[in-house]
Amino acid sequence: MEEPKTSVKLKKALQDDQRQQLIPGLPDEIAMECLVRVPYQFHSNMKSVCHTWQRLISHPSFYQQRLQSGTAEHLVCLVQPLPPINHSTTSTTTDDDDDDDDPLISSSSNNKILKNEDKQEEQQHIHSPPQYALSTYNATHNIWQRTRPPEGSRIPMFCQCLALPSSGKLLLLGGWDPTTLEPVPHVYILDLIETTGAACKWRRGASMSVPRSFFACGVVGPSTVCVAGGHDSQKNALRSAEVYDVETDQWEMLPDMIEERDECQGLSWEGDSKFWVVSGYGTESQGQFRSDVEFYDRHTGCWSKIDGVWPFSTTSPRVVTTTVCVSRDKYQWSWFLGGEQQSQQQQSREVVKVGTIDCL
Repeated sequence: MEEPKTSVKLKKALQDDQRQQLIPGLPDEIAMECLVRVPYQFHSNMKSVCHTWQRLISHPSFYQQRLQSGTAEHLVCLVQPLPPINHSTTSTTTDDDDDDDDPLISSSSNNKILKNEDKQEEQQHIHSPPQYALSTYNATHNIWQRTRPPEGSRIPMFCQCLALPSSGKLLLLGGWDPTTLEPVPHVYILDLIETTGAACKWRRGASMSVPRSFFACGVVGPSTVCVAGGHDSQKNALRSAEVYDVETDQWEMLPDMIEERDECQGLSWEGDSKFWVVSGYGTESQGQFRSDVEFYDRHTGCWSKIDGVWPFSTTSPRVVTTTVCVSRDKYQWSWFLGGEQQSQQQQSREVVKVGTIDCL
């Protein structure tokens, strides 16, 4: 019986460091069975035990082994605004006993000054740009965790959040600058595997060629991300598209789409070379969502259009779209949900699924 490729990769990774057993007194095969069952939330602590564990848990094949053994956890990631800080509850005076002895604190005029300062601080906070953070829900263990970007960086408003399960990375793309409200080309990458300790390992990726927001995006292949459409700083709907390779940190322009598409939805499915862009609207028809979709085939390098897919002319697919994939007779089933009782069902190999859950 042929040994799984993942196990072979792990053994090769451990051959470089054979100074000690994974768990003293246990064969490495049994120790591995124990380690892959440790919940993901403790992996950063495990990396601090010894160099051997650090090398093992930082290797992508370790998480592939967790998938194969059925011990992987499902993480749902989303960008959320941080709750505002209530400055009015901050104490600005000393203890009551000291206040009685201090005429400056006890005077009514100074109390008014302190209250005015509190109001000014609160007003400044209200008008300050919103702050965002990445919220991660561990569906396996019912645990929420919040991750902030590195100091000096801000997560853009309305940015796209994409997971690359094969490499354990999470991408935040585009959106608006929280201060200027202008579209940005920024790319932030969170490496969930390389993260050690409490601080998550964020880095800036190469920027998109075109600043855009409300665009379509999807993972096509193990390490490539396609983006298309959206709008620029002048609210002009875009036809442009590009592809990003996470491993090489490089962008490449793709042929333009056939139609302009703002507020469109990107879809893709694992093992397929197509990137789908659902609905959207043009510059001169804002709010009137198209019924067609386009897909880009990376093998042919061309865009194709299919009519009559999105039936809701006044509803954005970005708000109410979800996809369900069920393997049945080698067909892909997908449902677009447009309300409690509205739905569209298609049975075809040309219909896609999108994954928003990252397995670790």
